[in-house]
Amino acid sequence: MPTSLDAEPRPRTRFHLAIFDDCLRSLPIHDGTMLIGRSKRSHLQLADALLSRKHCSLTAAGSVLTLVDLSSSNGTYVNGSRIGSRTLACDDIIELGKTVLVVFDGTAWTRGSGLLNLRNPLKAQELVQRIRDGAAASLPRGRPAAQPAPPGVREVKGLTENERAFLRSLEGAEALLPELLAAYMTHKLASLVVRNSRVARDAFSAVMQEIMSPEFLAKVRGREEMYVAIRDLLREEIAEIIGDEQRKDGAAAGNGENLLEVEPD
Repeated sequence: MPTSLDAEPRPRTRFHLAIFDDCLRSLPIHDGTMLIGRSKRSHLQLADALLSRKHCSLTAAGSVLTLVDLSSSNGTYVNGSRIGSRTLACDDIIELGKTVLVVFDGTAWTRGSGLLNLRNPLKAQELVQRIRDGAAASLPRGRPAAQPAPPGVREVKGLTENERAFLRSLEGAEALLPELLAAYMTHKLASLVVRNSRVARDAFSAVMQEIMSPEFLAKVRGREEMYVAIRDLLREEIAEIIGDEQRKDGAAAGNGENLLEVEPD
């Protein structure tokens, strides 16, 4: 029967997992079934907001490793291909959301480049290099203690190291902030208008259908041209909606006047 990682320690097998979510570490694989996901109840909890709470399972039975996707939202990938269930081999690269795991047995990397079709090639390259250097098995088994955030960078739960590095890079680069914040605030204002204006919602829905057509995409070249075309479509759609409403209001007012007329005695 599958066992949990909380069971009594067993002799280590030849298989290990190199793991790269928000940090680098390794984990020996013992016989039994390991649940992998975001949940604290998972045997292997990964810091990745794109993962399902119970994302997949890894079962070891002797020299056979089987990976099964547990109907996850964003899928489980092995060597770049989405899988439902897959028997794993050494040097297989598993990708879950932004997380990369590599199965290895302590020998040299034998898959060649093997990184061309991956979703997270940079993380995979880091793990592969650790294995090639013989250092993957010596990575920390647990999650390293959290380091205090640099001044000015608030620790935010769920951020990847790349995202934190980006925030750190903004320190001292205040000239970028107005552009970034202006784009964000424009997006928030547009969302507010669409949520609270029927005219905006109707125009948004109508234009969205039009711009997703192959005919529209074939007519525009580049971001600026697309922006201008979408803006012009929205102007036309809003003007048409407002015109229709004004005509309806006028017709209703005319009907109201007729209703107020009284037939002479």
